[in-house]
Amino acid sequence: MKTSLGLLLHVITLWWVLFCQSCASEDAQPADCSQSDLQIVLATQSHPTGCSAPDGSITVTGTGGNQPYQFKLDNGAFQSSPSFSNLSGGIFQVTIQDNTGCEKTLSITLESPGNIVISSVQVVNSTCGGSSGSLTITASGSPALSYRINNGAFQTSNLFANLGPGTYNIVVADGGSACTSSTSRMVLSDASYLNGVRPILVSGCGLSDNACHSSASGRDMNSYNSVRLRAGQIKNRINLPVDNPSFMPRGGPKLPQAEINLINCWVDDGAPNN
Repeated sequence: MKTSLGLLLHVITLWWVLFCQSCASEDAQPADCSQSDLQIVLATQSHPTGCSAPDGSITVTGTGGNQPYQFKLDNGAFQSSPSFSNLSGGIFQVTIQDNTGCEKTLSITLESPGNIVISSVQVVNSTCGGSSGSLTITASGSPALSYRINNGAFQTSNLFANLGPGTYNIVVADGGSACTSSTSRMVLSDASYLNGVRPILVSGCGLSDNACHSSASGRDMNSYNSVRLRAGQIKNRINLPVDNPSFMPRGGPKLPQAEINLINCWVDDGAPNN
């Protein structure tokens, strides 16, 4: 009897060490990126050889934070390589992201001989579902510059107002030649993970800071990193019909449309750690 009791106590102790301690260490809140020592610096750059020659390149390097790092150019997808090639003249935003989701961005300008140079783009963010954002472009290289975003018409004004959240491709053209310069910027929404998305997940999906039941099943959403990795999947599933087997939250009512919109905006912003 004593042997059986001792074995049972040993099993319970082992279970507590393996599972409950992992619950206690679970990062239920976003990492405090304001305290991160993550840095990004320019390693090498090669300017394009001509007005329309896409032969420039940029290589950056990262330090601090938590490796491994990922890198992206402007609003492109993240990649493991810190190098970007086949670039025309323009101003580029290179972002590093570490393993906790913290990010730092570096602005790098590539200049082409006799080409237009976009020196800055001032971004005013919008609200989720709103259109209060704007872009103000500063460029040089010709006295007769014109501007456009996405596939819109060129205009002489360098201000684009009444913009909603999203990615905008910017082109600045010289009216007297075929030279152009381009870049892209993202107008973000006001959707927050800490103050908006996570409370929805806690209430709508039955999560709590101490809940670790889902980690054993591989569907843990108690940490920012876990949610970030599944951000696209979460967006897709909350927008499904209730009778779809993949609908989320599983077994519960559909989230209010305002909460769905907020999650959509946050995911479209790149699922930031904010």
